[in-house]
Amino acid sequence: MKNKIILFHPQTDHERNYSFYWIPYSVLSIASELEQAGFDVVILDANADAEYEKYPLDFEHILFVGISAMIGRQISNGIEYVNMIRQKSDVPILWGGAFPTLQPKMILESQYADYIIRGPGEHLIVEFANALKYGIQIPSGVGRKTGEEINEGALQQLDSTIDLADYNYDLVNVRDYVRNDIHISDRVLNYISSRGCPYRCGFCTETALYHRKWTAFNADRIVRETVKLMDLGNANAIKFYDANFFVDKKRVLEFVQKITCERDDFRFAASAHPQNILNMADSEMELLKKGGLKRLLVGLESGVQEELDFIPKDLKISQIYDLARKLSHYGIRGSFTFITGYPTMPMENIDKTLEFVEKISDMFPQHEYKVHFFMPYPGTKMYDVAVKQGFVEPKSLIEWSTYDYYKINMPWVEQKYQNAIDDFNKKHCPYVHL
Repeated sequence: MKNKIILFHPQTDHERNYSFYWIPYSVLSIASELEQAGFDVVILDANADAEYEKYPLDFEHILFVGISAMIGRQISNGIEYVNMIRQKSDVPILWGGAFPTLQPKMILESQYADYIIRGPGEHLIVEFANALKYGIQIPSGVGRKTGEEINEGALQQLDSTIDLADYNYDLVNVRDYVRNDIHISDRVLNYISSRGCPYRCGFCTETALYHRKWTAFNADRIVRETVKLMDLGNANAIKFYDANFFVDKKRVLEFVQKITCERDDFRFAASAHPQNILNMADSEMELLKKGGLKRLLVGLESGVQEELDFIPKDLKISQIYDLARKLSHYGIRGSFTFITGYPTMPMENIDKTLEFVEKISDMFPQHEYKVHFFMPYPGTKMYDVAVKQGFVEPKSLIEWSTYDYYKINMPWVEQKYQNAIDDFNKKHCPYVHL
């Protein structure tokens, strides 16, 4: 009876010329759940293993091949892998991740997918694997194509609490992912402790994927797993890749207190909404500083109040100065991102944002600043706004695979701003080399 599952993590290219790649938790979480259910799982990460195509595929024992893909390069690399599989076998192909969740019909209409799972898929994929293994009915929540009929499947929802297997780090070579980040540590690993975000930014895929819901591991689990992870990788720092690590202040502070009892040299970086940090008391900021917080990624999104209200970001321009000042006071490096070229907004707002960021960077040069062009993502509130303004939706998988928010793709943005944004990022963002 077939019991082996191949999970393929395609190459990422969301940061052009960004040299780091990290542990692929999108497939590790799925794989850990399948392993706990008794399946033999292999993770192939195209970022970490340049020879992933040479992995011996014994199709006599392979139940299915799963592919996880965001919008961008992962789509085309996933297609390349499917083409390689199809030359050798008709083994079922299952896609998951952000792209199939947001564009289910397009992927199912293609020749590259037999099934899809939309949204958090850890529990549904175990049901799916058991259905294939024992020849029983495929769960109704799984999207599929039957002849000419397309069933997009049900969007899986976040549970109020995450009830998932511990990450099984035996499924990856942890030491392949240790990084030297000069503003955190020379031995950094990544970790994801939560999903979703309760804020309402109209351009953000988190709102499309999770509908402003948020769920997270508790502090004890984070401590247990990050200590284990650092021991395996001989690391002393964690970069949290949560969309918003600071949603629950009590959880964060509890984690910091407990992790420093385990590792006195611990350091970390994370992301937050500006209000999460502005609402921190001085004593809480001191605890974060002593607990090893070195860098904080914060989306500030615009230097124009009209645009912050339009998004809506729930942020005032004056609070951006307050945030930069607060982080500077506690010696925490801010990594601030901005977006420009919003639909319906006047072109001069691009100049205003660049002028604003130049001003604040002169005042607080210890922080990083990066500017992206607005890119509409399906399922977000601003996607339809962009289409009405003249944005031409991608019509194929390949067009979605070349989505690039460092390039002008909106018809209302003048081409002259390409060089201005490129020059700005070269100056202010050390790890983006255009």
